[in-house]
Amino acid sequence: MVRLSLVNLYLHGFSDPHIHEYDTLSSEERWNDSYDVILANPPFMSPKGGIRPHKKFTISSNRSEVLFVDYIAEHLNPKGKAGIIVPEGVIFQSGTAYRDLRKMLVENYLYAVVSLPAGVFNPYSGVKTSILLMGKEVAKLRNEILFVKIDNDGYNLGAQRTVVKGSQLDEAIELTREFVRTGDSKDSLIAHAVVKTEITKNGDYNLSGERYRIHHVENTVFPIINLGEIVDVKGGKRLPKGATYSDVKTDYPYIRVADFDDVKLNKSDIKYLTQEVQSQISNYTIDKEDVYISIAGTIGLVGVIPEELDNANLTENAAKLIIKNKSKVNNRFLSLILRTDNSKNQIISLTHAVGVPKLALSRIKQIKIPLLPLSIQEEIVAEIEGYQKIIDGAKAVVNNYKPKIDINPDWEMVELGKTCEINPKKSVLKDLDEELEVSFVPMADLNENQIGFIANQTKPLGEVIKGYTYFKNDDVLLAKVTPCFENGKAGIARDLVNGIGFGSSEYYVVRPNEKILSTWIYLNIITDNFRERGKLNMTGTGGLQRVPTDFIKTTLVPLPPLEIQHQIVEEIEKELALVNANKQLIDIFEQKIKDRIAKVWGE
Repeated sequence: MVRLSLVNLYLHGFSDPHIHEYDTLSSEERWNDSYDVILANPPFMSPKGGIRPHKKFTISSNRSEVLFVDYIAEHLNPKGKAGIIVPEGVIFQSGTAYRDLRKMLVENYLYAVVSLPAGVFNPYSGVKTSILLMGKEVAKLRNEILFVKIDNDGYNLGAQRTVVKGSQLDEAIELTREFVRTGDSKDSLIAHAVVKTEITKNGDYNLSGERYRIHHVENTVFPIINLGEIVDVKGGKRLPKGATYSDVKTDYPYIRVADFDDVKLNKSDIKYLTQEVQSQISNYTIDKEDVYISIAGTIGLVGVIPEELDNANLTENAAKLIIKNKSKVNNRFLSLILRTDNSKNQIISLTHAVGVPKLALSRIKQIKIPLLPLSIQEEIVAEIEGYQKIIDGAKAVVNNYKPKIDINPDWEMVELGKTCEINPKKSVLKDLDEELEVSFVPMADLNENQIGFIANQTKPLGEVIKGYTYFKNDDVLLAKVTPCFENGKAGIARDLVNGIGFGSSEYYVVRPNEKILSTWIYLNIITDNFRERGKLNMTGTGGLQRVPTDFIKTTLVPLPPLEIQHQIVEEIEKELALVNANKQLIDIFEQKIKDRIAKVWGE
């Protein structure tokens, strides 16, 4: 492990790494050391009989997770910061050691708690975890603690952890940075700040952020009712032991949470049951007039069942809402109101978060919503569904557009490495002032299948020149690590501060020479063919596979005269302008939907 760590540090630009191997819990050998930054995912499991720690810890405990957090907190420099992944026991367990640890953290070290979804460490562990963010200087300046709840980290929560849309990580990072910089906590569905006196009030120092969230539903002019007054709530059914579903189409579709989108049901991958299996769970179907809601895993996905899936079988991880009186409630309006931020906040607070998150059927009935006259419900549904059709059309353009070059067989085919410099040297920067501000682009800021990206961050040159990848304006960035490479993370650097940028060590930088345009390079490295060949050439194991440099250098690209490159690029840029216009259309009409439904709540 030490050797692997040393190699990893060397590869990331640390020429003189220091790694010490010793038992931090039972050995006092390095107790007097302190650090500027500590990042840790310590082991949670304590051996039978517990740990036998030395006597220098502030908290008396034999639990490894308690002792590790104590150790890290006590070994920060006055301006030091730490990020620690912890199990849920540290967050809310009532044992004396856990409570004393939380008290110490709240009073001296803690400034933010980030709740992660259960399954974020699949396939290795499905345990629910959180991140504690600590720093004595920041904690002293703030009388609040920021709570962030992430439900989507950009990957599904199954064993394969495949990429999904809607990641909340960028928003979580920005909200946390803003809180550290200014102490402000912006209104957000995923974050809120709580004054420390509220956390200390009952003496248990519970760090479950949702217990402190306040929900306001009284501003609307319409009557507020409990959902249970207008619907019956029924759960779905687990498949019988040993039974499975398949892709073979039958008369018995089986709807899973994986089929739920947060607007409508996705019909592209519906599974089916045999008649024999269906007969055993036939009482757990969902009607086209019902509203579905996910109650486990990704909780709070809401929609209506399309007519062609009427009476489909429903997973045990979802519930159906059966409207009691259709002369009072429109099912599509109910689906819309349950997708609003106000309803989602209530769902979050009603969710049982110990172990695998679960929304109990009885708690669904407690959700409060405004009840409008049926005629107004129908007007709102018609207006919003009209907006949604525009959004769906624009998304079809955005999702299906791929720039394409019609290659002329007369064009010369040249190795990319002969037309470009791959990973230019940093030595050209050696005489620059270390305080010079430069752009910083982490992997999260490099877009997928988009030529442009915004360099939101700046850092002093001296802070990034070691350990990060250097580039300048007009360079092409390409992610080399899985899954970022396969997902199309690439772009052209533009509008960099002082013309200089640094970013992830997992970038390739491709700098064009005088014979090729940067846009021409980009268009050739985002093709499906390039990605497929790159995947086949990847080296490494598990989740750390990378595209080798030789593959990039030896990739053949067409090289027409610059005049022809300019002509083709100009046409493609016109197409991209139309695609961007459709993206703006999506943003505009999504905001229209939010604004219209917000009026229902009196916002």
